[in-house]
Amino acid sequence: MIADLGLDGASYGLGAGLLFVTYSALMLPGSMLVEAVGAPTGLAAATVAWGAITALTALVRAAPAFYAVRLALGAAEACCFPGVRRGGLRLC
Repeated sequence: MIADLGLDGASYGLGAGLLFVTYSALMLPGSMLVEAVGAPTGLAAATVAWGAITALTALVRAAPAFYAVRLALGAAEACCFPGVRRGGLRLC
């Protein structure tokens, strides 16, 4: 991917780090969203969004698109852990 997009190590590192920025920033709102819609619905929606955004990674052709996809992926992942945690607690 680095060679295909013409990125250097620092640019790729920035893209990889951007995922964690949105993941960290949206973990609490994602948890609140999962609580509001219910664990099964929230987890299903987050998982579908995560998969779709991951598939969009194949369409990336430039660094700005790579950064945008990584930001969106972090946002989608932020709802997955709360959904699993909430759904798992209800099973116990």
